[in-house]
Amino acid sequence: MRVYKHIQREEGYTLLETLVAMALFVGVLIPVGASVGNLMIERTSDQINSAFHVAIKEMSRIAVDRDFVNNDTEVEGFIVHRKVDRNKNLIEVQVAVASLKKPNTTIVLLTKSFLTHK
Repeated sequence: MRVYKHIQREEGYTLLETLVAMALFVGVLIPVGASVGNLMIERTSDQINSAFHVAIKEMSRIAVDRDFVNNDTEVEGFIVHRKVDRNKNLIEVQVAVASLKKPNTTIVLLTKSFLTHK
């Protein structure tokens, strides 16, 4: 009789209680983690799209104005680095767009060649 009372008084969690707690924890943790991950991916794709539009605008402006000089500017929260290489009648223009937070990491790089008549 004493052994039976001792078993009834044991405290702690059973294996079943532990498994149920883990299942509930994982059932909540996985959807929350997936949601946070999707938000981070969406922000990254928005940043890439914005950087791409900035690069296209800059390249279009260079082509229209025939502004073939090296230049670094800040546009819409990005750093736009323009590099121009001349080789006789060929002008190669590179437009690199980086974030203000990470200026050494290029997000978008566009290259275009122009022929001149000189």
